[in-house]
Amino acid sequence: MHFDFARHILSDLAIRKDANGNRLGRGKRRVQRFSSGETARVPLSGEHISYGGEEPYQGNDASFRLTMAVTAIEMSTEPAISTKKASRTIADMVLALPADAPFRRFRRHSGTRPRGRRSKQRLANTPGRTRWRGGAFADLEMRIRDEEQRKAAARREREERTQTPSARLGESIRKQVGKFRKEYPNWRKLFDMWFGGYLYEHRHGNTDYLAKLEVALRERLALLEQTIRHNEPFVIWGTVQLAGAIEEQGKHAEAVPYYRLARMRWHRALLPSPEYRREAIDFLNERIVACSQRDAR
Repeated sequence: MHFDFARHILSDLAIRKDANGNRLGRGKRRVQRFSSGETARVPLSGEHISYGGEEPYQGNDASFRLTMAVTAIEMSTEPAISTKKASRTIADMVLALPADAPFRRFRRHSGTRPRGRRSKQRLANTPGRTRWRGGAFADLEMRIRDEEQRKAAARREREERTQTPSARLGESIRKQVGKFRKEYPNWRKLFDMWFGGYLYEHRHGNTDYLAKLEVALRERLALLEQTIRHNEPFVIWGTVQLAGAIEEQGKHAEAVPYYRLARMRWHRALLPSPEYRREAIDFLNERIVACSQRDAR
């Protein structure tokens, strides 16, 4: 499931675009003005996702998605693998995507290409690097420092030339993930939330996840029953969720008592809308009948 989640999170990319669908260039304002005179922040949007409100990202959410994918690969084994190996795996996934995939299109502008000769020439031709700093050997020290920097730049250039595209992209991903984790210390909570949502959406047939979900819902329901009244909506929907998790595991006879308990609590609940309570009770009656018929087969 971890690898499937990584492929899922990399299947889309939210980019900041204007009303005409054009990508904003560097230095462009992230606020758009409508014909009515109102202004609004240009939202991040992708093929299957759209952010609302004030999101913390700049031009896209690539660093967030890469961090979620790398974290999933890290946690796919026990003990967890290193960030470097996980980044290399994600790089292979990105390179294996179709040419028209959002992440493949973004990669052309993401700075993952190797450096050319410009950095080395700019370093060698920088004027005014040797200046008198009040010491007899200041000029010599500056020349030695410049020579060391030129050698380091040449060494990096040789390494980048010998590296494969996967290795270069993996190193770039590792740096982006490290920067994101430093800027957002709660990245682990973000991963738990997104990975948990993915598991819930793909829970059908996932027996291990459903078993863990049942245990968690039982603990949550017991805590709710100890803290608030049993006819409160939070307790009632906790009972319904537990019954649904039990039913999805095929334990229909065990789910019926919880559906009946939820129905009894809905009858005793004090809600401002009788129509809503009636719809909820009708839903529970349908589930009770369905579970009873499946158990009788």
